[in-house]
Amino acid sequence: MARKVRSIENRVLFTEKERREVDRFLSALEKSAECKVTFSDATRALWTLAIGNQKKICASAAQYEMQRPAYGDEAGLQALTHTLTVAIEEALRARK
Repeated sequence: MARKVRSIENRVLFTEKERREVDRFLSALEKSAECKVTFSDATRALWTLAIGNQKKICASAAQYEMQRPAYGDEAGLQALTHTLTVAIEEALRARK
């Protein structure tokens, strides 16, 4: 069987605080899982979860007014991130 090679890269921009929180999360996950968990591993798992719940997440997101903020609008970006987080969380809680 041919081995899949992962070679496509997407960048994620974080604030310093967010990066520290991600690092703490990964460390806690590694400790709980008792194995190495990379940023890529966790990101793929989260995207798999999101893709599997795409219809519910999109339906939840449709209930909110969202707008992409202008470049450099940190408050606008935080508001968009918060609204997306709420919509995704609502969809995932309702999936049971």
